[in-house]
Amino acid sequence: MRKILFLTCFFSFVFAVSAQDDFQWKNLRFETSTVGDAVAALGKPDKDKIEKVKFDKAVPAPTRAQMNFRKLHYRDVGNYSEVYLLFLNDKLHSIGFTPQKKSLPAGELGKSYGAEFLFMEAVPKRMNLADFEGQKETTVPKVYPAEYFMLGIKKDYALLATIDNDSWKAVWRDTLNKPTAEMFPGYVRTIQVFSRNYEGK
Repeated sequence: MRKILFLTCFFSFVFAVSAQDDFQWKNLRFETSTVGDAVAALGKPDKDKIEKVKFDKAVPAPTRAQMNFRKLHYRDVGNYSEVYLLFLNDKLHSIGFTPQKKSLPAGELGKSYGAEFLFMEAVPKRMNLADFEGQKETTVPKVYPAEYFMLGIKKDYALLATIDNDSWKAVWRDTLNKPTAEMFPGYVRTIQVFSRNYEGK
């Protein structure tokens, strides 16, 4: 299993994304909603703890070192088996979703979030999100591995999805290095949506 920077870091669909660059879920908004707002909307979390989280390298190391996050973890929320929320200075910074298994096709992410997604075979350990702004995904055919990632960059937030593409057909194509005519095959395993409006952006 690859060690991926963001997968240990950040963490709706129900398609509550507004037409603007303003992400919200269950009326919870980045940089506005508090822990109290989340508890009022979702109830008492299954877990509530403080932890340090790594960031995209655009944030200076001294700033990252001072960022302690409060993490609320919930199970079985709507169509999600798990949801967690991260708060910085009592303001919502990130939401992570784990959809029920094979319930959300990867190809639907762009439409659902109104975002352009890029294919990533792996997430670089040193990645500046600004480097990906404005990029467009190349068209298929393309060889998609059994596991890959999709990255979407918006002005004030970013989205990172882990895709499960381990069907026998996908494994066969990957083994033979045979491209597929379908863009973004497979299902979403996890998706993290996080604010870019932290200190040091």
